[in-house]
Amino acid sequence: MGHNHPNPFLSRDPEKHGAPPGTLTPGGHEKTSASLTRYSQARHESDELTLISGFSEDWSADDVHWVKVRGLESTEAIRILGEELKLPSLALEDAISPHQLPKFESYQNCYFIVLRVPVMRHDELVLDQVSIFLGDNFVVTVQGFGDDCLSVLDKRLRESRGNIRERKADFLAYSVMDCAVDQYFPILERFDSTLENLEVAVTASSTKDILQDLHTMRRDLLLIRKSAIPTTTAINELSDLCTDAISEGTRHYMRDCHDHLVRVSNIVDSHKEWVNSLMELYISFQGHRMNEIMKVLTLVSTIFIPLGFIVSVYGMKFYQPETQFRYAYPIVMGAMAAIAGGLLYYFWKRGWFGHRKLR
Repeated sequence: MGHNHPNPFLSRDPEKHGAPPGTLTPGGHEKTSASLTRYSQARHESDELTLISGFSEDWSADDVHWVKVRGLESTEAIRILGEELKLPSLALEDAISPHQLPKFESYQNCYFIVLRVPVMRHDELVLDQVSIFLGDNFVVTVQGFGDDCLSVLDKRLRESRGNIRERKADFLAYSVMDCAVDQYFPILERFDSTLENLEVAVTASSTKDILQDLHTMRRDLLLIRKSAIPTTTAINELSDLCTDAISEGTRHYMRDCHDHLVRVSNIVDSHKEWVNSLMELYISFQGHRMNEIMKVLTLVSTIFIPLGFIVSVYGMKFYQPETQFRYAYPIVMGAMAAIAGGLLYYFWKRGWFGHRKLR
């Protein structure tokens, strides 16, 4: 599990500070690439797309067009995309800025949705940003990472699985949102397995960095919750929108997507309680272990107090018993052993060590 968790919703780009609204600045180091998928019930085509002026001139009104952009390095490509499809400059700025909260915005010629998708990269939880533009017969998705979390949707379109190719662009936009929401569940299942292992480690009194792992888990869960709650709100706003651009059938599917997000929030809350319980249990075990150590040290000190007194008196130079009585030294040693044994027996009877019940 990772331990470096900068806030993904805080912009740290100095070029953005003081810039006019709608200014496009690179949102990452991933190289920008694009692909175009056009489909109808009867046909499906998918090719790499070069974002140059006029790339949409041959689009058919009967097809649904999906422009998929990955990587936020090239502001020029995003600018051409916006000019060609008449996308709002403010929405384009948010799409290329990788620190947005999930949200929904309505514009004159399109709808704009921002989602955050949990991804494990190098064993660390990060939130990829997926921005969606929904127009009359097109959907544009802009992803921050080169990792393609929407590849399963490409496969569904290519193989014509389900009824997606019979639907319009609004259903494609829903399908993108559904793919994004589905990414939460494998992450939560991984967290569930991790928490089970941590629970075993806590109860086994393991000395590894359990507390640090629990803190990391709690931060990751908080990150997912910060993403899931506004995503729920955004999807609700879109499904409740009074517009013919969203069919009634698609609205039903969006409500199902909302139910999935509610389930994600419930799982996160349950896992947070689990983490808190494990932290309390770990701290309790560590306190009990420390008490046991202190008890042993106290018992040892208690036993050596009378022995130290005898040795100190016996070691004084004003009188040497063994010079008058040859068995003096063995008798003193025997007395010291008897005192130590008696104290140990007394502690054991009182239940201060061993497995006897405390009295």
